[in-house]
Amino acid sequence: MREQNSQFRIIAVLLIVLISLSVGLFFIPITPTAVVDANTERNHNRYRQAEMSSDLVTEFTQTLVGDGQENVIDVFYRGDIYIFGNTTSSDYDFTRSGCFVAVVTPKGETKAFYEYGDTLKKVINIGTDFVLGMQSDIPYLMAISDSGEIRRKQAVPSSEGENIEDLIVLTDGYGVVTSKVGDIGNTRLKLTTFDETLQYRSSISAKENYSLGYVDTLIIADKPYLLANAFGMSKNMRAFGVWGHALTTYPLDFSYTVKDFWIRNGEFVYLAETDRGSAVIDGDDVTALNGKPKKIIAEDDIYASTTYGLYKNGSLSDPFDISYYSDYVCCVKSEKNKTSVKLIGEKEFAFSFSASYNSPSIFACSAGVFVIDYAYKVSITKLSV
Repeated sequence: MREQNSQFRIIAVLLIVLISLSVGLFFIPITPTAVVDANTERNHNRYRQAEMSSDLVTEFTQTLVGDGQENVIDVFYRGDIYIFGNTTSSDYDFTRSGCFVAVVTPKGETKAFYEYGDTLKKVINIGTDFVLGMQSDIPYLMAISDSGEIRRKQAVPSSEGENIEDLIVLTDGYGVVTSKVGDIGNTRLKLTTFDETLQYRSSISAKENYSLGYVDTLIIADKPYLLANAFGMSKNMRAFGVWGHALTTYPLDFSYTVKDFWIRNGEFVYLAETDRGSAVIDGDDVTALNGKPKKIIAEDDIYASTTYGLYKNGSLSDPFDISYYSDYVCCVKSEKNKTSVKLIGEKEFAFSFSASYNSPSIFACSAGVFVIDYAYKVSITKLSV
């Protein structure tokens, strides 16, 4: 009997413990699980001051950053600095991949960011608005205000499979040059014209049997002239003539491809790649250069920029990118972890600063001289000149 009573007591105690534990569970405090809002904005200020410099060469540096890569297409000055480009980023300064416009004040403040998607190929400043040549499934024009508002859009008609090569200002409107590879592999060029309200006017194809590589469109006596490289069976020939008419070709005794040009005293001076290297072609005078050609600029003197050097009238200097500022030719280069600048004019100035860039370009306007570089970010440095 005592054994049975003992068993009953043990069972009763166990039941009391189990009931107590069960009831106690309702009173155990539960720590809430942290919920991360996917729309929570990162702690990044898009609108900020520039980083001021203490050295005598630079005034400030401003950096535009994203989580991808940025590519600058063009830069304009309209009281503020308008930087046009494309980005693969979707965070920080750039929240949408595709075409972007970043507005930076002359003091280096980030003032505005505009994003449009698609790919920007060319842009022109028309004084009141900007006109953008945009590439999507088909190319189209888009006019925007300086506050980023889209004014108008206009597709380039019958342009499936065409790529934008250039966007130009005509005497009474605009022109878009597009290229398309034909059935037999030759590249064809077409000029599509629009009026000043971006209404379609006409399309003109270049009448040429050769495959054409576009160089530029010139306005001569209110008519658009095409300058291209005609790629023949054995040689590359310069092709020139009125859009829509048969082009005149000018073969030399060696193969060459025009990269840039200058008109001096009514005659063309060319910066070209040849089967012998790079060269400046001035009539019958051919000056051989080293490196791949990048840019030519000239007034009384001819400056030809290549990957190996800056040539002044055929004499080698240092590798620079070139621009104009006031009466000076401005040059910038980067090598050995140092970026250097030259101003060449009535006097010649040369200096370097501590920042090092990958492929710097120089931009000059009435607000001053700026070095702009991009490689996964856009860096803007104002020089103290």
